Amino acid sequence: MPRKRQRGFTLIEMMIVVAIVGVLASLAVYAYGKTTRHAKFEAEVNAMFAEFMIRQEEYAGEFGRYLSSNAANSESPTFPAVPVPESAAPFVLDVGTMPAEWIQLRIRPRKNEVYCGYAAVAGDPATGNSPGAIASSFGMTAAPNQNWFYVIAQCDYDGQGAPYTTYFMRGDVEGTLIQNKGQ
Repeated sequence: MPRKRQRGFTLIEMMIVVAIVGVLASLAVYAYGKTTRHAKFEAEVNAMFAEFMIRQEEYAGEFGRYLSSNAANSESPTFPAVPVPESAAPFVLDVGTMPAEWIQLRIRPRKNEVYCGYAAVAGDPATGNSPGAIASSFGMTAAPNQNWFYVIAQCDYDGQGAPYTTYFMRGDVEGTLIQNKGQ
């Protein structure tokens, strides 16, 4: 009597398929989470850079120059000094914790919460201020022959601390540059 031909998959084959689907699903969930974290930080940075741009132009219209966001007129310290990882609660701003320069510029983040640290550096031909090391790493090696400013943002994407993802925006050039994305 001839053997009957079996149809379908064996239990082992089905288990292998389920294991492969499980691995692919876990990779997809990880990638989705990473993408949403990046989008959250980038949305904050874009909103804050727009806020700095508007407030700097308003300040320059009133006082004839741009204003740095810290008394040292430098890239450090940022405010807040240490970026907050996405897994933690955001840094909540209030008038008591904000630098005086932020109050002068009238910087108001959305919901008064930030994850990234920010610094604006400003200068003009009369003061002889020069761009800092971070600006130089983005190609701004010399001060323009006019009033100028730039803003940096440092974000802790991965929760591992430094090095941070660094964003850079110049007041006289359109666009945002990024270094160490995802760190």
